[in-house]
Amino acid sequence: MTSPRLPRLRPGQLRDQVAQLLAADPARAFTAAEAAAALGGRDTHAVGNALARLARTGHARQVAARPPRFQHHTATTAAAAAVPPRPGAVRRPNGAWYLPRQLAGGTDIAVLRRLRTDTVPALLYGPPGTGKTAMVEAAFGNLL
Repeated sequence: MTSPRLPRLRPGQLRDQVAQLLAADPARAFTAAEAAAALGGRDTHAVGNALARLARTGHARQVAARPPRFQHHTATTAAAAAVPPRPGAVRRPNGAWYLPRQLAGGTDIAVLRRLRTDTVPALLYGPPGTGKTAMVEAAFGNLL
């Protein structure tokens, strides 16, 4: 029998969940398999990568080598909000990260902001799910 498929996570969301898991039980040291199980059966390898990245950035600490075990660090609680998935990522109002695309010698959000500053109208056109709304939210987080 196959397990139900878990929903796809946005960039950086698994790392956020792992950081929250560590912060929720600061005395416990997790292996990747234990953390994956605690997160509802997420991929053990992906959870291990998230744990390793949190340790490299100082948001968790590795307390054992074989098997690797990771534990809460004082900075773990802030890790979910502080560590972007990639340099240049922009936080959207809903908390998701937007990864800007290169466009016209800059990024798509920089171009969109420049167009708005110069009062040049822009029409965003494309099929559903290609990131039009995400780009506007990243460029102008204060818009309704």
